[in-house]
Amino acid sequence: MPQRNCKRSVLSFNALLNACVNSKKFDLVEGIFNELPAKLSIVPDIASYNTLIKGLCGKGSLSEAVALIDEIENKGLKPDHFSYNLLLHESYTKGHFDQGEELWSRMVEKDVARDIRSYNARLLGLALEMKSEEMVSLFEELKGNGIKPDVFTFTALVRGCAGEGKVDEAKMWYRELEKNGFRPMKLIFSSLLPAMCKAGDLESAFELCKEIFTKRLLVDGDIMQEVVDELVKGSKREEAEEIVELAEKNEYLQFKLRFSSEEELALQFGVDAIKKRYAVPNICKKGDLDRAVEMSEEAIKHNVLCRPNMYKPVTDPPTRIFLLARRVIDKRVATPLTKAS
Repeated sequence: MPQRNCKRSVLSFNALLNACVNSKKFDLVEGIFNELPAKLSIVPDIASYNTLIKGLCGKGSLSEAVALIDEIENKGLKPDHFSYNLLLHESYTKGHFDQGEELWSRMVEKDVARDIRSYNARLLGLALEMKSEEMVSLFEELKGNGIKPDVFTFTALVRGCAGEGKVDEAKMWYRELEKNGFRPMKLIFSSLLPAMCKAGDLESAFELCKEIFTKRLLVDGDIMQEVVDELVKGSKREEAEEIVELAEKNEYLQFKLRFSSEEELALQFGVDAIKKRYAVPNICKKGDLDRAVEMSEEAIKHNVLCRPNMYKPVTDPPTRIFLLARRVIDKRVATPLTKAS
């Protein structure tokens, strides 16, 4: 810059700091901040400090970042909502809820303007702590302050209610998200669908899965597979088949769903899917090896591969050796057993 007669100022200093943060060279940020101002007679401004806070958060030095609030004030500057938002998000999302609450209180005390990012950070913190009542109160507060909720706001509300098992409330907030014109994020289904299954609300889970495919929404394959498994366990085979078929026909989600070996085996033998999980090892423990082998052979005959956990719980050495022999004979059965002691 001097070669081109360009004076180095706090603006160019901040640009350098931002370049380091954007390239994730977080260690350089602190070094540059501590060394260059004195050499170049530059006085860092609030933007400089905010970039330093971001860099410290990026490398996991949250306590050092929080301490900068006092340093900023001691320098005669005033931390703004950008300063606090960075620290709020990092505190609430990294499990430092109490610290997040202290920062929030300080923000209120210092009359620092709170925007939607401020509220979303705290909403997420409350959701992760399963404080849904406080979460709803905060939502009413942000609306009362004239702040418009966004997709992250409603996602936090759904996650919080779903995490507490309040499925009806979670569904209500999901519909509010749609009514406000937002497209659901993938993360929302990782909370809502398992909560529906856990509560036994399989019909809602089924309808939501169909909606996901119809609206071409993003979702994790493992979450969809969990719904399929729960539908089968809940004697809703037709619904499960429909979801599997939709997954096969869709052109945008890159995963395939299936009936897991446990559920398929249960359908073949007419055994309750949940109880069957440990059917083979339990039969072995009772000494009925013939019946255990019979079940295994029937599974093989029906092209149903047995999961390793069907055998793994078996602790009786002779039984384990016997089943290991069966596994060696038939290569279609999954991973090998550990050696019996």
